[in-house]
Amino acid sequence: MDWSTDPKMLEGRAFYKLGETVYDHHKKVLIIGIFSCLLLGSLISMGPNWAESWGEGDLESVEAGDLRDSAFASEEEGVERFTLLINHPTLDDSSSEWQSAVIEALEDYSEMDDVTIEYSWETTGDKR
Repeated sequence: MDWSTDPKMLEGRAFYKLGETVYDHHKKVLIIGIFSCLLLGSLISMGPNWAESWGEGDLESVEAGDLRDSAFASEEEGVERFTLLINHPTLDDSSSEWQSAVIEALEDYSEMDDVTIEYSWETTGDKR
């Protein structure tokens, strides 16, 4: 095979020497590469809480996970609950326009036999 570059010209360069070393120790390089991938892959087990050890406080991903867990939490086993938060820049849940829009949006769910909807304007205390 004809080459445009003579390999003898490249023998003194760092990458040529690195290539020779890798070629000579290819089994060791392969094992070290696979081992490195396994070690780096195991870092996923730490989860998003790792930054708390650096004094940064809760991250958004941690807070989102906590909110998700609390939104679907239930004291009754086998019962799933969730909280739907709706925001509007000018209206609140005491407005009849707001109430009718929310009722209309949840109408398909309210017709289901196994679904119970508690509207915020019908609750008091901490739930409101």
